Amino acid sequence: MKKYLHLGYPKNFSTSLQRNYFSSHKDIYHLGIGVGSNVGYLDDLTSALFEVYLKSAKDFKYQEVEEKLKRHIDDHVKKAKEQGAKCIGASSEHFSFGFTYESLSFKQKIARAVDLFGKDELHFILVVRNQSDIIKSLFRESVRVGLPNTYEEFIYGLYKFQDRNYVYDLRYDLIYDCLLEFLPAKNIHFAAFESCRDSNKKMITEEGQVKLIKDISSFLEVDYLDVNFQHFNEALTDAEIIAKTELNKNNPHDLGREMLFTAEVHRQFNYFNSELGVEEPEAKVYEDVLMKRKLISEAKEIAKQDPTLKLSYSCSKKIAEWFKEFYEEGNRRFSEKTSIKLTEVYYSLKFD
Repeated sequence: MKKYLHLGYPKNFSTSLQRNYFSSHKDIYHLGIGVGSNVGYLDDLTSALFEVYLKSAKDFKYQEVEEKLKRHIDDHVKKAKEQGAKCIGASSEHFSFGFTYESLSFKQKIARAVDLFGKDELHFILVVRNQSDIIKSLFRESVRVGLPNTYEEFIYGLYKFQDRNYVYDLRYDLIYDCLLEFLPAKNIHFAAFESCRDSNKKMITEEGQVKLIKDISSFLEVDYLDVNFQHFNEALTDAEIIAKTELNKNNPHDLGREMLFTAEVHRQFNYFNSELGVEEPEAKVYEDVLMKRKLISEAKEIAKQDPTLKLSYSCSKKIAEWFKEFYEEGNRRFSEKTSIKLTEVYYSLKFD
């Protein structure tokens, strides 16, 4: 049976693929994420698998549950076959990059996933995007979930702590080399975000079918599915981001908490409950989510005072130039290695 792991990247159609393709296709047995909700999985152990064991769990803890996880995946493969599915797999943006410092390295995550799913008929799916857009988008998302910093402070931190954050996870040539250690090139499928949409931000089609979906359906050997590429998460305006940044300073939550805390704790609820027996009221589990929503509402009201405010992406010229050279060199190497023609934006990156 064919198997797939959609590795992301973030802000690259991921939620639409998870909600409206993988979890909606009659021939695909999708483990999650995107089952029933943006953060939903088929069951609690599968949730724990992707939100903890393949994301942050250290080796000793992982080894304690490794055989149980293998049996769990095997059970789902059996169910998928019984239901007549043509393929089974999962999707998680956290495979592609480490959102927080506690994340495992890319290679650790992939090694564990391949060991659990097996190499036989396994496919990797990745949608890449020019790094300046991704990093600016991740800054906005970070503010949304609690970061109290300006863009200048944010990108300075990325540069300073590049040894432990996701800076190298966006070097697509290194990611490709790593994946080749586990699977042959024919089982590694890349698409470039900029080549999937036209100048009007409409999905590019071939013979009346969205090319991205057509390509994925082809190598998974399933029927084409008409997918609605909708926005599941409303983007905040520049004025709202500016207001939310200030509110975050006095209301620590998620990414604004102490370093020994963890971010997005609500996504690990099933792990805490089913694996550790930790029982907490929903108000405790979702306190950061509730705080985030409260502050976003306040930010929207504050932003109404001057909705024309523009977010500043100014930062150190030296650091901006380092990022530009670092990623453009990687993009050239990636294109040479894969024969994928990247658009000009990948070679004219702007981080300030």
